[in-house]
Amino acid sequence: MAADFGTQQWADAVRNRIQNDAEYRAAAEGWGVDFNGNILFTIEPGAGLKDAVHLLLELKDGGCLGARLLPDGSQADAGFKLRGPWPAWKQVIDGEIKPILAISLRKIRLEGSLVVLMKYVPAAQALLRCVSSVDAQLPS
Repeated sequence: MAADFGTQQWADAVRNRIQNDAEYRAAAEGWGVDFNGNILFTIEPGAGLKDAVHLLLELKDGGCLGARLLPDGSQADAGFKLRGPWPAWKQVIDGEIKPILAISLRKIRLEGSLVVLMKYVPAAQALLRCVSSVDAQLPS
């Protein structure tokens, strides 16, 4: 049964998918070791999404320690923050645009070290594959 996008049930499914993904685990080895590897995804309203979604993924050394929805992302303990409107995120989720290209084109804005992120491009791709593969009822 598909979880509704932006619910805690969806966030829990995302965490489980990441935690059980061998490709992500291998690619993200070392992520968050000696730096804050938590990532806050802020999905801004647009094209069917009425309210912003703030998903905090607690990531360290190939594991997902937690996935929480926050009412507001301003107080999140995250070393990396990615923010963009729903249509841009949908393009990433649907595989129409690669995440790094979306950042380069400023469709999605990054707060955090691009240099560190570039060292873990395979992990970022595996992470987004995990997120997009969760059976979810997406806004249209």
